[in-house]
Amino acid sequence: MKPFHLSNEEIIFWVTVLTAWATIISLVYTALTFRLKSGIRIRGGFALVSSSVSCNDGYIKSITLENLKDKAVVIYEIYLRLASNCFLILEKLEADPLILKPFEVYTKEYDPVDFYSMSMKTLDLRPMFKAERMNRIRIVLSTGEGLYHVKKSIRIRMAYELFFKNYLTAIAQPIRLTHEGRAYGGNAIYLLELVDSKGEEACVPIYPEDYKVKRFRGFHLTHESLASRDNLEKYLQSKQEEGVLKCARLNVIDMQARREALYAEYNQNPIIVKPMSKLTHELIGFAYTFTRNARNLWRN
Repeated sequence: MKPFHLSNEEIIFWVTVLTAWATIISLVYTALTFRLKSGIRIRGGFALVSSSVSCNDGYIKSITLENLKDKAVVIYEIYLRLASNCFLILEKLEADPLILKPFEVYTKEYDPVDFYSMSMKTLDLRPMFKAERMNRIRIVLSTGEGLYHVKKSIRIRMAYELFFKNYLTAIAQPIRLTHEGRAYGGNAIYLLELVDSKGEEACVPIYPEDYKVKRFRGFHLTHESLASRDNLEKYLQSKQEEGVLKCARLNVIDMQARREALYAEYNQNPIIVKPMSKLTHELIGFAYTFTRNARNLWRN
């Protein structure tokens, strides 16, 4: 078997081909890098509340901007172009400009308004906020390179869309009862707030089975003390007087009573959600959804 051998002409040919491909790849990479770092490319979206009990006028509830370039953008003002003859100022940032970093997402929430004005004159913008005009409203940004009209919108897909396509889809939402920004779980029946002599605060959750374990140094909770909030508070106060529970003051919060008040409108008989195969979910779900929609259409 003869050894593999390339002639000088073949070597020159393949070197030329490889060099050409390397040049093309380098040019493509340079072009893509230049495209990412040149100009401005931002997409955005906004949420509109057309009417509410808070105010008579519609208002912008939130706005989201996403920088699609590998380049920071300095934003001095954010507008909404409601029509060719009307711009709505959302934020004036000249004193503290917004620097949208490369590939960064900026989101801002807004509160309801009292009214809209221009040069000490009140304006009624309700015709601008009609549902049929939403696709015509554009976000406009005042940047160091001039006014930038956001042409590309952010389409945020929500899981709730899956339910309206298939009524056998469960969209579960976790519900938490919080205290001072923290949740302690559905089994917590009481919360014990403790304040020491230095003014430092601590919050201790109490669970139904805590009388079986040692939750506090120097004493145990009793089954009778957990029967009610008053029983627990009196028991802990007695331990405080004995000097076993060292704190300046204490307070017992009845979490179970708070749940009963907050969750009174919830159905107390939970629906057991069992896993379904994809085929079963799609076939039976399609039939069920079609039947429900047809029934509602016939009733209307």
